[in-house]
Amino acid sequence: MIKNKSKNRSQSGSVTLISLLLFMALFACSLFLLLQNLKTLRLTKERSQNYLCLKTMIAKTLELDDFIDKTNMIIATNYPLQFNPKTGPVHKAIIEVTKKTQELKLKKSQFEILKNQTCSFSNKILTARFLNLQTMASTILAREINETAKIQLSGFELPFSWKSSDPLEVFKNEKILVRFYRKQNQRLIFTTTFTGNLL
Repeated sequence: MIKNKSKNRSQSGSVTLISLLLFMALFACSLFLLLQNLKTLRLTKERSQNYLCLKTMIAKTLELDDFIDKTNMIIATNYPLQFNPKTGPVHKAIIEVTKKTQELKLKKSQFEILKNQTCSFSNKILTARFLNLQTMASTILAREINETAKIQLSGFELPFSWKSSDPLEVFKNEKILVRFYRKQNQRLIFTTTFTGNLL
């Protein structure tokens, strides 16, 4: 009788131990899946922010280029007219105001890019240089003989790097290269090349 009771207790203890081990294994699996889902959610959020940065970077470059192109036409139109003895001062004033407007637009665009929180530091610095324009020290527009702002006629590239909370792991195989170039009408256009496991 005593032996049977001892045997039953031993069997009951074994069942309890196995149940506990199964519960711990199930809990560990659940915790692992939860952490994986949280990581996926974080990566998705960071990807969204990076794509937003890429969109902003391209938009600001095209916006400034379009503005410089339109204001260059104003300067080019008024340049020969400034030598007219009667109306020259008016046209010269128009040129100077337009040049100042171009400089202010450049600085405003650079400021907006640098304060963007979704972009990595390297992306902000590279974009703020505005390689579509020829500048002096990246802050003053270089000028042609007719006082129009110099534009970069040849194409250029912007290697886009990801902003991540885990730079050693996240997006290490993902890269985007943005290529800008001009068509015959000199309007700036771009193409993008994606590599890696992008969403």
